[in-house]
Amino acid sequence: MTLATLAVSDEHKCPLCGGRAERGAESDGVTEIRCPCCGTFDIGKMATLSLNGPDPRLSAWTRQHHDLGERLCFRNGDLTKLQAQLVMPGVLEKQQRLLRWIEKQSTFPGQLVGLASTINWPVAWCAEHREFEYHGRELVRLGLLEESAHETRTFNCDAQIRITTEGWQKLAASEDAIEPDLVFVAMWFDKNGSMDSAWIDGFRTGIENSGYRPHRIDLEPHVERIDMKLLADIRRSRIVVADATGVRPNVYYEAGYAEALGRPVIWTVRQDYKDQKQFDTRQFRHIVWKDPSDLAEQLEDFICGVVGRRKASND
Repeated sequence: MTLATLAVSDEHKCPLCGGRAERGAESDGVTEIRCPCCGTFDIGKMATLSLNGPDPRLSAWTRQHHDLGERLCFRNGDLTKLQAQLVMPGVLEKQQRLLRWIEKQSTFPGQLVGLASTINWPVAWCAEHREFEYHGRELVRLGLLEESAHETRTFNCDAQIRITTEGWQKLAASEDAIEPDLVFVAMWFDKNGSMDSAWIDGFRTGIENSGYRPHRIDLEPHVERIDMKLLADIRRSRIVVADATGVRPNVYYEAGYAEALGRPVIWTVRQDYKDQKQFDTRQFRHIVWKDPSDLAEQLEDFICGVVGRRKASND
């Protein structure tokens, strides 16, 4: 339980974190929630009733997508199924997420960033604000963060913090494994070849036209275990494109792994499969495509809008 859950009436309570939130317009049984911790999202009555109380995993998941500019919509049993799949990351991963979040808040090296742990604890996938503060203290102890000169040595929820030179080095080292132009495509490898044109004239063309390098694991020779190779390729990719056409379990697995790593995931689906998407992607915006050329055009626009067109460089 966080401090924000105290003395909050049900009508002003966020169903995901239990803190104070504003309720917006309601349409067809779905209500807009504006929560300082979880971000803005939509939730149906049945989804709300399916919850047994606040769940920090749902708060972290929703906040992650909110910060990426995505607004999730939960209906019916979506949340209980999502809860069964979400796993809290380990201690070191949480500290890395916190460091990454501070990096994103910093417009220049040395800038002081306010932590405001009572509302920002979900960005590091913490259980509550006190865990968030613990990870902040540890990053200070490790020399990756430092408090402003006028702060006391007692770390607090309102601390003004900045990344040290050692912290920037740590961030740079963790980025070395990411190939900045690589886009991993998770899709249906149809044995009948019905998706070949979608790959050649759709995914590959759209990604290349936006300045990036498309990658399909089945098209690259290797001698490694396929599961280990797949995970390694996702880890080194900057973006993951997940196509729900064919309702393939491997696509959902690969997209989920990318989500856990914090990689941007772009969902696509062929028009004839748009109503067959699985529960855990319905709340995401999908590029619905009718043919490969339509896919290429939409995908190029979406990539450029989300992460920007990549210019040729030496890296």
